[in-house]
Amino acid sequence: MTQIKCKILKNTHSLILQYCTPLPPRNILYNKLIFVIILLSILPVILYAQEEIVDSAFQNDSSSAYSTAFELETVLHTSKITCEQAAFFLLNSTDITFSGSAFEYASSKGWLKNKQPDDPITLSTLSFFMMKAFDINGIMMYRLIPSPRYAYRTMVSRSFIQGKADPKMIINGERFLLILGNILSSTGSEQ
Repeated sequence: MTQIKCKILKNTHSLILQYCTPLPPRNILYNKLIFVIILLSILPVILYAQEEIVDSAFQNDSSSAYSTAFELETVLHTSKITCEQAAFFLLNSTDITFSGSAFEYASSKGWLKNKQPDDPITLSTLSFFMMKAFDINGIMMYRLIPSPRYAYRTMVSRSFIQGKADPKMIINGERFLLILGNILSSTGSEQ
């Protein structure tokens, strides 16, 4: 048996109309109340379990997890990425194993020619470095003359570099991570 709640409405001609809607049965309201009480009693247990899982994940490798997060945060807010920062993140994103400094390894391979660790990296140099580190096939001119100029053109044509760009542009942290993300998503889908 359902109950009916009625409202009396008046229109402009002083006629009285009734608008009636059925009320939900008491057992539905009771069920909702029980559900909310159970949910509120279980919520602290769920939150505590999540905290324990996160804490145990960081206890296994806490120093490297926190330091990597800190380094990512630092790079994200950097106005000029240095060659050393780029080398660190790029080479740690690949399968390349190296000993010593990432910058020294990249310099020894010729990927960062005539660069110092504190030099800001340009878009063309970054493109060349990424093409070599990730072993990306370039356009025809890059295959003939592998240089930062044609590496940049390849990165633009393959949409790794998007938006307004210039080969001599100094890269900020946000753009660096965006380009690196584009490359990682592309190389991950090809494998």
